[in-house]
This record gives sequence, C-alpha cells and structure tokens, in this order.
Amino acid sequence: MVFVALLFHMVSPRQSPRPEIPSAGQSAVPEAPARPLSLCKTLLQAAIDGDYKGFRSECFKEGDSDMKLALAQAGAKEAFQRASETIAPLCREGYELQFLGSMTQEGSDIYLWKLIPAAGKNQFLVRLSLKNGKISGFFFQ
Repeated sequence: MVFVALLFHMVSPRQSPRPEIPSAGQSAVPEAPARPLSLCKTLLQAAIDGDYKGFRSECFKEGDSDMKLALAQAGAKEAFQRASETIAPLCREGYELQFLGSMTQEGSDIYLWKLIPAAGKNQFLVRLSLKNGKISGFFFQ
C-alpha cells in the first residue's frame, strides 16, 4: 500500500469515527459542502500539477497558524514533491472525487473523499481538516 502524507495533519486521531447509518428517506451518498470541496479540489490540483508555489499560497491564504508553521518546516517542499510524483501520473488523465462524509474530531471538521484516478487501479483516501474554518491539514493515502 502506498502511503503519502501530502502535508502534516497537526491533530492525530485518537478514536475511531462511528459511521453514520442513513435512516429511511436519507440518501446513502452524502453531498460535500461547497467550501471544503473547493479547497480540496484546489489543493489536489496543485499536487497533480506539481505546483508547490500554488499549494503553499493557498495554504497560507486559507490555512491556520499550525498549517503555516508546518509549511515553514524543512522538508515540506520535498514531502509535497514526493506526494505529487505519486499522484500526478495517475490523475493527469482525470479523476473522480467521491465524497465519503464528514466528522468532528478534536475541534476540527474532517472531510473525507475517495479519489479514483482515471489511470491506474489504485484509489486514495483524501482528508481535509478545517479548524475554525481554516485548513489545518490535508493529506491522502
């Protein structure tokens, strides 16, 4: 299994989320909120394009202080490049992003997607964390 941490998630999970079971009349496929979806697509596209400058710019514009601190650490650019090299060849021909759901964890709103590249059999889990409306983490595995 390929594991690539695109950026650093400052909050480590301590408990497993409980899956929501749709009740009668509820859709089994949740719909992603507009802002998290837009942020996810922007960050993901920067990774596919290998655009560290664009990724960093978006994270500084929309990120919290922990995200900005993580980007200032040595090795952040290299981690981004490794992630980009993993995902870019699989997603350049296109991809599907399926929203899986959201949860709250240690004060952060966590949004999860399944990334299905047009090329390749591997799929990835994409996780975007927002704390007080600001990006606090973004990674895929």
